[in-house]
Amino acid sequence: MNRKAIILAAGQGKRMKSEHSKVMQTILNEPMLEHVIRECEKVNTSMIEVIVGHQKEEIMDYFKDRIHTAVQEPQLGTGHALMCSNQLKDEDGLVLITYGDVPCVRSETFEKVFTLAESVDALIVSAKLDDAGSYGRIVRNDHNHVIGIVEAKDASESQRLIQEINTGIICFNQKKLFKHLKELQNNNAQKEYYLTDMIEIFVSHGYHVDALIIEDMNEVMGVNDRVQLAQATRVIQKRINEHWMNEGVTLIDPENTWIDAK
Repeated sequence: MNRKAIILAAGQGKRMKSEHSKVMQTILNEPMLEHVIRECEKVNTSMIEVIVGHQKEEIMDYFKDRIHTAVQEPQLGTGHALMCSNQLKDEDGLVLITYGDVPCVRSETFEKVFTLAESVDALIVSAKLDDAGSYGRIVRNDHNHVIGIVEAKDASESQRLIQEINTGIICFNQKKLFKHLKELQNNNAQKEYYLTDMIEIFVSHGYHVDALIIEDMNEVMGVNDRVQLAQATRVIQKRINEHWMNEGVTLIDPENTWIDAK
């Protein structure tokens, strides 16, 4: 089945306190967005579209013809970002929605998501936490079927006890996603369109939605400030160093050894 990816990268990233785009902040001498794109490329995506906004020229100049781009201005939510996509409407296949500031997801995970998504209409990447905090909760019915995602601020007392959370990464049947995208509403305090609302829309049409529970929460960590950037860097550093040690390279002090990702 044809595979495509949309990477949301339009945000400003004020907490980075930088003149550069958040997704262009570097991890091991490469932009954060480079790590996301490379892992998507490894799983045979036929096209990668990056939704850009703030400092869009910096992203477009760096990646050039390697990616397609669509501009989201103004930024009115994750669902609105998809509405700005101009490459993927009315096509068959699967489309993976991920983020330019989630750089630690491995290609093996993307491969598993695409494979499982072939047998459903939408596949959410979820995780389980002892304390779900401010994450959106995955809501299931009595038959353990996914029926929606509820944001923490909107969750009932019983829903706040749910430990399965939404990581934000979702793979959709492409044609069905864009067919029903116009049904998204912005009836919320922020007046934004949320990608998560597509799950309830899919369920209302009788589509099959499922979730892949990811084991390593480090893979799906979001990077919003320089503390989190350092944490993500450590995750990728450890992964690269362990790869080379397993290949027979001796690293005397792995925690203080830095090898570029390429």
